[in-house]
Parts: sequence; C-alpha cells; structure tokens
Amino acid sequence: MKRFNSELKRLRLLSTGIFGINKQTSKEIGNVIDDIFFYAGYKSEDKHKLFVRFYILLTLILTITILFFKFYVPFLAVLVYVFIEYSLVNKKIIKRCQNFEEDYPAFLISLASCIKSGKDPLQALELVKDLFLDSSILKQKLLEVLSNIQEGMSEEEAINNFARDIKHPDIDLFRVAFILSRKEGSGLYKPLRRLTKVTRQRQGFRRKAKAAVAMQKVSAFGILGSVIFIALVQMAMNREQLFQAIASPIGVRLMLLGVVFVAVGIIWMLYMTREKI
Repeated sequence: MKRFNSELKRLRLLSTGIFGINKQTSKEIGNVIDDIFFYAGYKSEDKHKLFVRFYILLTLILTITILFFKFYVPFLAVLVYVFIEYSLVNKKIIKRCQNFEEDYPAFLISLASCIKSGKDPLQALELVKDLFLDSSILKQKLLEVLSNIQEGMSEEEAINNFARDIKHPDIDLFRVAFILSRKEGSGLYKPLRRLTKVTRQRQGFRRKAKAAVAMQKVSAFGILGSVIFIALVQMAMNREQLFQAIASPIGVRLMLLGVVFVAVGIIWMLYMTREKI
C-alpha cells in the first residue's frame, strides 16, 4: 500500500508539472509544435493520426504504471517514443527542404532569363513552372501561387505565401526582392542572379562540411560496431559468466548503464555532425 501511495504521489507531481504550466508558456509550446508540423507538410489528418498514436501509447503506459507500480520504465518509454516521432518529423522537414533546393537554383536562373528577355515576372513564373516535373515541390508551390492569384488573392499576398511551409533560409530574400520589384518598378534580373550565387555558395559549403564530418560519423558507427563485437565475443567465449552478470541486479544495471552511455554518445555525435547549413 505504501508503494502504491508513493507511485500515486509521483503521478500527481508529474501531472501538476505538466498541467501547471502557465497559459503563455503553453501557448508558446503549442506554436512551436504547430510550426514543426507546418514545415513538415503535415495536414490535419496526419496530425490527428499522430496524436491518436500518442494517446493510445500514453493510455497503455498509464495502465502498466497502475498495474505494476513501475513508474520509471513507462516514463522512459514515453521519452523514447517522443524522440523517435520528433526525429521522423524533423527528417521529413529536412527532406522537403532538400527536394525544394534541388530545383531552386535552376528556377532562379530560368526566371532571371525570362525577365531579361522582356517577360513580365508573373508571365515568367507561368513559363518557368513547366520546366519542372509534376512531383517537384517547387512546381507545386508555383502552382499554388498562380492559383491564388487567379482566385482573387492580391499579388503581394500570393508571393508572400510562396513556399511558406519550406524551411529554407533564402526564400524570404526571393519574396522580398519580388515584391519590392513589383512595388518600386525596379529590375528583378540582378537580384535573382545574386540569389542564385548565394544559393550555390551555400550548397557548395554544405558539400564541403558534409565531407569534413563524414569521418566523425564513421567513428560513431565504428564505436557501435566495437560494442556489438565485444558482446558477441563474450557470448561465444564466456557465456556462463555473461548470463550470471545479467542475472545479477547490479550486473544488469551496469550493463544497461553502459548501453545508455554508448547510445547517448552516438546520438550526440550524429547530432553534432548533422548538416544544418
């Protein structure tokens, strides 16, 4: 009974910590989560499925906690699940950005060439979109801009919404240059050429950085391979002693602690060498 009361007290403290957040902080957290889903291209149905999975897992974990009175195991399971889901969503954000950037320099050069030949910027957008495949994210964003203008949205607002859900550092510069050129009547050819140069320099620097950190990534996986190799050697050469260590409460805890340290180290190395340029 004392154990049950202590676990119940822990759950109450956890709930107080979760729901005791003030409204402003809760709103900021909600905005951050919305931005993550927005950049990942998640629709309302995708978010609904994700939250349903999370609530089902949370229900199972609370059930296990109540039945077995083991608080730390379900809590760690929730943290691992949240980390995995966040990694998948973040990976999708990076992939969408990379797919967009593959066509972005060609888009800028083609648009600049059309404008230099005397085409209106909107006519140039109409012509440039046909240069890309239907599966291209950039073409989809161009179609959205042209569709919004045809439906009555102002040109400035439509351009301002161009690729808004793509987390790319150079898109804001394109929007500003396009809108200012339409407002002030200035030329758009030279700004587009400069943007092309900046984007290509960024891509070149990213390739160099990726090559520079490749050895660190290999080292991280090498450490993991060494740990697995040592475990297999112990299993083959000294199986009885290994099983005795696992059967011992102190031994299994030390092994789990070692696995956690290795996992945290590898994740940290991969996180530090992940390209964010």
